[in-house]
Amino acid sequence: LFPYTTLFRSITCTASGAFTSTKVPKPVECGKPPARSESIMPEDEFTFGQKVVYTCKGGHTLNAKAKGDTSWEEECQENGSYTEKQASGCLPVDCGGVVDPKHADQIEDGDKKKRRTLVFGQEAAFRCKKGFSKDGLLGSDDVTFSITCPATGVLNVPAKCRNVDDCASKENQCDSNGKCEDKKSPSGTH
Repeated sequence: LFPYTTLFRSITCTASGAFTSTKVPKPVECGKPPARSESIMPEDEFTFGQKVVYTCKGGHTLNAKAKGDTSWEEECQENGSYTEKQASGCLPVDCGGVVDPKHADQIEDGDKKKRRTLVFGQEAAFRCKKGFSKDGLLGSDDVTFSITCPATGVLNVPAKCRNVDDCASKENQCDSNGKCEDKKSPSGTH
């Protein structure tokens, strides 16, 4: 008998000239890749040396910046685990600080919070100050609006609070002998 050792197994040449039975080596299996926060990856199982490509979901990047990288690779290692290049996954895009729009104040959201910073998907709610409304009409209920953080990371104020036109109201119409004059500084009372 003459033993012969390979890198992975030992086989022996028997007196009859045949080798002992062998098993075909198989690559190390890592299984399915681990889920990473706010990312998409294949559901396949991977083996040693294969790479998994993760992609961030919309509105998310690796560094929370709108133009940040949105994908990365992790490799199946010889010990059966994956490299953890980005174990924390993807982060929501950061829109930065919230500034109250002109003539409006931030109001509490459904969580009873006023947000000073926003990330993708979050919103801040506002109410026009007294004497202002979105449509500029006296007695208007159109005084609230919200700003939502988009995937671009740039906040867009969808509405402006306009000075209420005191003369536009039917209650403030003057007769043919008078002239209505709008208040220059909104008082909130009429």
